[in-house]
Formats: sequence, structure tokens, C-alpha cells
Amino acid sequence: ASESTKKIVAGTAEPVEVRAFFPPLNDVGVEIDAYLADIAKSAPNFKYGFYDRLLYPQLAKDNKVTQDAVIVILKGASRETLTLDKEMNKAAAKLKTLDADFQKALLKAMKDPRTAYLTVGHGEINEGSSTAEGRSGKLLRRLLEGQNYSVKDLGMPQGLATDVPEDANVVIVFGPTQAFTPE
Repeated sequence: ASESTKKIVAGTAEPVEVRAFFPPLNDVGVEIDAYLADIAKSAPNFKYGFYDRLLYPQLAKDNKVTQDAVIVILKGASRETLTLDKEMNKAAAKLKTLDADFQKALLKAMKDPRTAYLTVGHGEINEGSSTAEGRSGKLLRRLLEGQNYSVKDLGMPQGLATDVPEDANVVIVFGPTQAFTPE
């Protein structure tokens, strides 16, 4: 585990739990166990466990796990999942990026969910029709979702002319080509 991953886990006051669902004596599971043990050494609020989904069917169901080689990261009500392959030759590529993938899922689980609204109805870059013109907001959506934002459209039908939604953490006007109405 990288130092930054260890610092992220050590820096949280709330407990972080990881549940790894692997068959017994699995080579990929052994690698994951070593990785998680390395994190646990420096983080008192971090705990992890290994479970065979066939021996713990209710726990697997509660964690929405339907296959082997799944890592579930839990912090409070947040849950993030990483899926690997249980065969070493197929999982090798994913294991090379394990720390980065784990850190991304961990950060997502640790952040409170937020809502970003993208305005629509004024020829904004994020509207589907603008893709044909070579303008797209797909990257912005992916970036926001990667930062644990729920991304929603905000136009006249959603109340744009009257108020900003109460659950909005941010409203983005992304390259409109038409003027907004005075409202």
C-alpha cells in the first residue's frame, strides 16, 4: 500500500471496514490480504476480513456480492466495491493498479454524497445534442461522479426558473449557447 493510502485511512476518525470475498487459499486473496494487512498496521480505525461468499451467503447478499474476488469498502452508510478476478493470470493487470483503484474507491466511500446540477435547455456543452458538434460534457460528469457527486440535470421542468434545488451543492452552467430567461 502506498503512503498516501495509509495516510488517508489513518486520518479518518470514523471506522473503515473492508470485506474481501475470496475462496479459501486463493492466490489473489493472499495478495489482497498482504495489501490490507499493510494498511491495517498503521490505522487503528481500519479493520478487514476475508469471507467465502458460499460459506457466508447472508453476508454476501447484504454486501451485494454475487461472485468471488470482490472487495467491499464500508464507511458509515457508504459502500464502494472493487471487483477483481479470482485467477492470478487474469487478475495480474488489476493487481498492478490495486493501490490506485483501492484509493479511489476509498475516497469515494469516505466523502459524503453530494449533488451537482448541470443546467440544460440553453445549448450547454453537457446536453446530448452538443455531442454532434464536437462538444461533450461526458468528462465533466465522470470527474464529478468520481468525486462522489450525484449529477443531475437542471432545466425549466426541474424548476430552474424558480429556484436552485435545496440538495444542490453546486450548479454548473457549462458553455451555454443561448441566453437564459430573466427568471
